[in-house]
Amino acid sequence: MRLWIVNHYALPPGATGGPTRHLGLSRALRDRGHEVTILASVFDHYARRHHRQLDGDSWRVEEIDGVRYVWIATPPYGSTVRRVVNMTAFAARAPRVARQLPGPPPDVVIGSSPHLLAPLAAKRIARSHRAGFVLEVRDLWPQSLVDLGELSARHPAVLALERLEGHLYRTADELVTVLPAADGHFLERGASSDHLHVIPNGVELTDRPTPTAHRSGRFTAVYAGTMGLANGLGLVIDAADVLRMRGRDDIDIRLVGSGPEQAGLRARAAALAHVSVEDAIPAEEVPQLLASADAGLLVLRDSPVFRRGISPTKLFDYLGAGLPVITSVRSPSDVAADAGAGLRAEPGNAESLADALETLAGMSRAERERMGARGRAHAESHHSFAALAEQYEMVAKRAAGSDRERVR
Repeated sequence: MRLWIVNHYALPPGATGGPTRHLGLSRALRDRGHEVTILASVFDHYARRHHRQLDGDSWRVEEIDGVRYVWIATPPYGSTVRRVVNMTAFAARAPRVARQLPGPPPDVVIGSSPHLLAPLAAKRIARSHRAGFVLEVRDLWPQSLVDLGELSARHPAVLALERLEGHLYRTADELVTVLPAADGHFLERGASSDHLHVIPNGVELTDRPTPTAHRSGRFTAVYAGTMGLANGLGLVIDAADVLRMRGRDDIDIRLVGSGPEQAGLRARAAALAHVSVEDAIPAEEVPQLLASADAGLLVLRDSPVFRRGISPTKLFDYLGAGLPVITSVRSPSDVAADAGAGLRAEPGNAESLADALETLAGMSRAERERMGARGRAHAESHHSFAALAEQYEMVAKRAAGSDRERVR
């Protein structure tokens, strides 16, 4: 099949920061014999810069690792207003660019959130080519904006987005989500249970480096991911301060990533010798980073936004690296702990997180390796991109064969 993925924020291999879901899935789908095209903005949402220069062109095609990327020109932004302009521009331009692309049309078009204008553009592309339309929901917009306190539930933008959300849920041929406990949300807003599929995030499991931890004799916990409001990383700094007061500054903590909270975290960490706040690294370098650690940290703000489940890429990176994971999240699922691959800390509780770090640091290396091995086995069975691509292939075949007259 010819699969087109519309993901405003998709990045090329080698980019610093950002999710890797469609990069990994595209490669795995390619290996299964499908032709994959990704339509994305040339402006890097995470680094706030253009990752390609289009030299005045409105779009450009680039072939990378057997996947066709279509980079679409959109205006840069640094403020909320300018970001809305960027989102609107991408949604308006993507269908126009899609009509100009050389080669045969798609069989299926996948439109991925978080924001809903990109899936709306994907739907228009699908209908203009008489292709199947798969809506992929990675974050619940606008509910996440409300739960995080960014907008009121009665804000005009929220009400408009809710109408668009319901429209997309009702008219998609198939709906895919990474959230394991969000069924009720989708069904309440018009989605059909017969067309709803949970396909979580995954990890590339090949060519993992040999662990290099313990060279310094110090226990090291690492966080690798976005430093945003939802991540609640201030809790890690609080826990590190608790450890300092307990005389346990022999436990090193590394926070690696980028985002709006980075500067504040770095300022707070300056007084803690055993904590470092480091810039984001390319996705290809993350396995080596994790190979130098003893544990992974999965911390999210204590917020109702996560009550429908989570599927963070960083979690599966940790499991794939064979690291035990300390989880501090209020969510109906805890993949690492349930797999016997980690410890739970009470969400929002710095003392509890410090306790978990001390407990894990006090274990023998062999105990931690057994936990990590259980996590690795779970990742191989449930979260390899090869396994997820097989699930996506079945969904795409359903969408390609659907009766689209009912969903105009």
